[in-house]
Amino acid sequence: MSLNKKLQNIADRQYGYFTAAQAVNSGYSKDLQGYHYRKGNWQKIDRGLFRIPGCPDNFDSNNMRWSLWAQGQSLKRQVALGYHSAMYLYGLSEREPDKPHIVVSSLRNNRENPGCILHWEDMETNDYVYSIRGYCITSALKTLRDVKSDLLMFGGWYLTLEKAVSNNLITIDEARELNDGALPENLISYSCTQYGLDARASTDNIVELSKGIRMRNLKEMGYRNSPSSSFTLIEMLVVIAIISILASMMMPSISSSINSARVVQCASNLKSVSTAAHLYAGQNNDWYVPLRMMYPAYTISSVPWSQNREYLRLLTGKDVPNIGSPFFSSGTGNVSAGMVCPKAEYALKYTSGSGTATLEYAYNMNNQGLYYDGVNPFTIPSGSAGYKLSKIKKPSIRVAFFEGIGYSTGMAGSNPNTYYWVDKEDRNGHNYVAYRHGNTDAANIVYFDGRVQLNNWTLIYNNVPLLDVYGIND
Repeated sequence: MSLNKKLQNIADRQYGYFTAAQAVNSGYSKDLQGYHYRKGNWQKIDRGLFRIPGCPDNFDSNNMRWSLWAQGQSLKRQVALGYHSAMYLYGLSEREPDKPHIVVSSLRNNRENPGCILHWEDMETNDYVYSIRGYCITSALKTLRDVKSDLLMFGGWYLTLEKAVSNNLITIDEARELNDGALPENLISYSCTQYGLDARASTDNIVELSKGIRMRNLKEMGYRNSPSSSFTLIEMLVVIAIISILASMMMPSISSSINSARVVQCASNLKSVSTAAHLYAGQNNDWYVPLRMMYPAYTISSVPWSQNREYLRLLTGKDVPNIGSPFFSSGTGNVSAGMVCPKAEYALKYTSGSGTATLEYAYNMNNQGLYYDGVNPFTIPSGSAGYKLSKIKKPSIRVAFFEGIGYSTGMAGSNPNTYYWVDKEDRNGHNYVAYRHGNTDAANIVYFDGRVQLNNWTLIYNNVPLLDVYGIND
């Protein structure tokens, strides 16, 4: 494994990027960093900046790259996306900047980098920056201060202030402060419409109302009548806001609990798949359930592990009908729906009976290394293939089964950029690892020693020690 857990967590939050300083802080010396770079485990992006190979590029990853570049080797230096980049992120501008605008508290080097635009400013307090999408961004108030001169010069300043207020990014009082103490006409008109005020309402009244003054006080001001005994609009909005806040606080916890339960159920089912394969080996001279198996009296090319009659009997605890072969089961390896991952939509959809699922569309066997000499347990006829447990080097680090679609896969099918993120739960004739958990970037795997683990795709994809069962490339 090319990253320890601490640095892996950092890289996961930073779209695969990490700095040399973060690596040192995670236990990687400069010599060890050089080793991983030379071996191809790490991709060197710039001086002091690395990335896990194969991570996808997008708007957020580009922002993260230049934020880390600007931070350099100082973990204490304050860096944030600002100016027109922050405007785009806040939805105050529809145009994505050609280059990220980075606000940094001190000078990193003496020359501009062509990939970003640097602004050197004092940002000693965290009140001016908020964490968003894994990197920092200047607050809406500071952002508007920074771009004010540009918007006044090229137009759009007053409409931008109105949009910032309507999106609850700044208060009306802050808008007045930004506009040199005067509330723009369009904001006065917007506020009167928003709060039901007379068009003659003063700026001070509008500001006070925006701070939460009760609607019944407006009767004394002469702007709007409101029955004193009724539940006022502001009170109702406050109650709705409180309920919304409480609901929003609870939903992530509920959603997280549901997702965690699904991961656990999936891991438990995958453990059962492994246990049945070990029981099979115990009854068949140490041969793990074959990936596929030929039978002379049967005309179909091969029987996959997921339709092996003896194996299914061990997995389900039930007798499995056959269709003229001691190996091949009827159907296509259907099992109870509760025996597969709850998120294996393809397995649950494409099955031959109600309440069942197709096993090979939920989990698949690692086929990496099955074509080396000495692997095949059945020499006549050809086409059978299986692993002998006693030949497997370090079973605690070699993968037996993945969450997947299709009965088998290996290194090629572990690349989500090519398969799972493209096809999702729709096979399209391919066999691949299914990253059903996390943010569709993690999958349960089970090793040959029976241990189940949830792994990020970056730890599975092209990980030779993990996938090369017989250790041919060790």
